[in-house]
Amino acid sequence: MIDLKHISVVFEKDRKRFTAVDDVSLKVDEGDVFGIVGYSGAGKSTLVRTINLLQPPTSGEVIVSGEDLTKLPVKELRQRRKKIGMIFQHFNLMNARTILGNVLYPLKDSKLSDADKEKKAMDLLRLVGIEEKAHSYPRELSGGQKQRVAIARALANDPKILLCDEATSALDPRTTTSILHLLKRLNKEMNLTIVLITHEMQAVKEICNKVAVMESGRVVESGSLIDIFANPQEEITQQFVNTASHWDETIDKLKDHGYFNADDPTSELIHLRYIGASATNPVLNDVFTKFHVKTNILSGSIEFLEDVPFGNLVVLFEGSPDAIKQAKQYMIDQNVDLRVVDKEVI
Repeated sequence: MIDLKHISVVFEKDRKRFTAVDDVSLKVDEGDVFGIVGYSGAGKSTLVRTINLLQPPTSGEVIVSGEDLTKLPVKELRQRRKKIGMIFQHFNLMNARTILGNVLYPLKDSKLSDADKEKKAMDLLRLVGIEEKAHSYPRELSGGQKQRVAIARALANDPKILLCDEATSALDPRTTTSILHLLKRLNKEMNLTIVLITHEMQAVKEICNKVAVMESGRVVESGSLIDIFANPQEEITQQFVNTASHWDETIDKLKDHGYFNADDPTSELIHLRYIGASATNPVLNDVFTKFHVKTNILSGSIEFLEDVPFGNLVVLFEGSPDAIKQAKQYMIDQNVDLRVVDKEVI
């Protein structure tokens, strides 16, 4: 559906060149909810704006539904853009128009009758759960309500793609969750391909099936949501995964409160990550029965990423050094990702 090939965006100011996007290639399949995550200044917003050519790339190809948009005449490009909706962090609603008027605006050149336009706009407001505010003005709405209106407006021309540029960054956590759930529902019900730009890995975890991590204008790591969370390769990716799980913070608190002694060879603090079937297997029970290693669970959770169980545990192992070593190897053999805090893995 979207194929970005060797995209670079270079800005020039005062005879100085700044590369905002540096030779990025990404492929988004139809029906994906594709998250692009990075810190401020990583280039993710610039990249997403190349998809509909709001930001023309300095070099590279932007192929959408088999067409390179960079090669289209202006008139044809305008038509293609109608099938690429976009929502923003600050909503960009027109304050002088009612909520209904905001959703009607993209339909101004439509061949539909006025009655059909209004019906379609009301149907969209109903779809996003805000139809009762049709005759209100943006100033009368909360942030979450404004974003629902912005989504309805973005859907007015029946787009196949929805670009979300930091669309939840201005919202409180509860409202963010409701907007993310709405986007996921639209993805499923309308087969809407979504590209989500964010600096919040929690948002990615909520709805995305694929992820790309950007740093300094480049994609440093990409893959399925499960792969990224279960086996992050780059340090920045590990940082983002940890912000969504808080496991580094949890481990630091356990260390600060003296729950274990790193110099004691008969105890080790272990961080375990389970994926798939291993998340529900009784491996900790096996550790005790097979190797006589006591396991004290200090913190843990199991959640579902793309309907696949994904577990995190912080466990204190207690036993002889040799038994602990055998127990760790056993868990690794059972496809459990294992990290020993302040020590080598095995």
